[in-house]
Amino acid sequence: MKDSYSSLVPRSNELNNFSYWYPKVVNCGIPMPKSLIFKVPKELEAKFFLENDDDYECIDKWIKKEIIPVLTKSQMYLLFVKNATFSGKFNAQNCMTSPSTLTDAITSINYDALCLGAGGTSEIIVRERIMHNKKKTPCIYNGLPLRSEFRVFYDFTKKKVIFTENYWRYDYVFPRLYDITDQIIFEHEKARLEQEFEKRKKEVEALVANAMKDNIFFEGPWSIDIMLENDTYYLIDMAIAESSAYFENRPK
Repeated sequence: MKDSYSSLVPRSNELNNFSYWYPKVVNCGIPMPKSLIFKVPKELEAKFFLENDDDYECIDKWIKKEIIPVLTKSQMYLLFVKNATFSGKFNAQNCMTSPSTLTDAITSINYDALCLGAGGTSEIIVRERIMHNKKKTPCIYNGLPLRSEFRVFYDFTKKKVIFTENYWRYDYVFPRLYDITDQIIFEHEKARLEQEFEKRKKEVEALVANAMKDNIFFEGPWSIDIMLENDTYYLIDMAIAESSAYFENRPK
């Protein structure tokens, strides 16, 4: 794991990488889950294709040597795992994991990322999981809590919010749900998610505008994902706006 982010100078296609944007907003004033960044050796990246008999063993050996001791020292036990740009949260049993199953989780996420052309295999991100109230919040995607999320599009050059979308926008998400249980849950939670979005949208926009107004590290439009849990807003993800869903809905 890098002790300093200063050496992580991105190439143009790496601006969406966690290691690029996270250190630039981690102290912005909006809570973020504790996160650790591990750079994957080049020779190890190819092994996520699992083409050779010893590929899994090599991945497991590296994780036990480089990641597990850091997690133990940091006392991180309930984890959310992703690579630089991809979490595969649509099958959340992979990204919602623990140290004992970390190798399986990371291997599955990166194998899916390679098959889908999603990339991001140069980094492994281990985050402390934000726990949810199981009595109030159901899960979809094999374990992902269906919490209110706001995708705020913010222009860092013009220093203003462009617009905000409900991350769980019904007409976008529901047609892409293929599990009947997920469909039933999402249909049941539709009103809650929409009411929460309308109630809190302006508050979230003001939160983001205030947190980013003095940020000098970004240019142009970015998406900033804000998640609500127990009346606390968390900044959980960022990306260049052009590569983010819903940017096509921006005001003309």
